[in-house]
Amino acid sequence: VNGTGLLGSGGAITVVGSSNVTLTGTTVLGTSAGMNATGNSITFNGILTGSGRLGMAGNGAFVLNNAGNDFTGGVTWGAGGSTDSTLTLNVDNALPASVSLSIGSGGFFNMQSKSQSITSLDGDGTVLLGSGTPGHLTITNPPNVSFDGPLNGTGNVTVTGGQILFD
Repeated sequence: VNGTGLLGSGGAITVVGSSNVTLTGTTVLGTSAGMNATGNSITFNGILTGSGRLGMAGNGAFVLNNAGNDFTGGVTWGAGGSTDSTLTLNVDNALPASVSLSIGSGGFFNMQSKSQSITSLDGDGTVLLGSGTPGHLTITNPPNVSFDGPLNGTGNVTVTGGQILFD
């Protein structure tokens, strides 16, 4: 799918059946934009922009292939009781450095040994830093929050200008 689209207030991209989808255009995220891949994957080669949050509550994978994303609403992943909801980075800093990241118990943040800067990390999902080449997660000026999930793989986590309780 190629083109420009708007995910408005409560808008969603839903993939059903056995097909995976690749999106190459620019998508403007409105309030509460969401993804649901229902066991499939959505690969995003285009740019995510706008003031909305990026979220996925269903089972499936979402792959980011572009470091030019500049949306400002944050990321909520693996919420709503999903059991296998994965956000994967294929490039360094695929998420804007200004976003907060919340990973629910069914969520996975797969960094694949990439570097990523964010402003906050909370929840009880899983961060997969990578293997081989170390991934690096930098969290700058987080509010006082806690992250109760595992940090797996080879890599570093740096917190500057605030604090996060890792349980």
